[in-house]
Amino acid sequence: ANPWIDKEIVTQDLYERLDTLIRLGDGYIALPGGTGTLLEIAAVWELINKQFLGKRPIIFLSDFWKPVMDTLARAGQPRPACLEIADDIGQLRSCLRRWFAPDRTGGPER
Repeated sequence: ANPWIDKEIVTQDLYERLDTLIRLGDGYIALPGGTGTLLEIAAVWELINKQFLGKRPIIFLSDFWKPVMDTLARAGQPRPACLEIADDIGQLRSCLRRWFAPDRTGGPER
């Protein structure tokens, strides 16, 4: 764990890690990454699309994942209303404020 982590959760394998991330997350912020990040994004996206998971924001920090989103759109996969792209930390903060404001203005019901 790095110095900004206040609680480390050790899991047995990738599947338990993925389940823990999804179960504990109120929202998901995706940074540029590799296949592990793609797996996490795809799992959350699918659970939200199939309504197995309540509406929670998926926010991409930068447009790194935009080609993946475009490919899924061409394949007919619906883009969830909870998916946003933030170009920088300021936009990320704005997205989070909209979703988690006490009166929930701007964000769908969770």
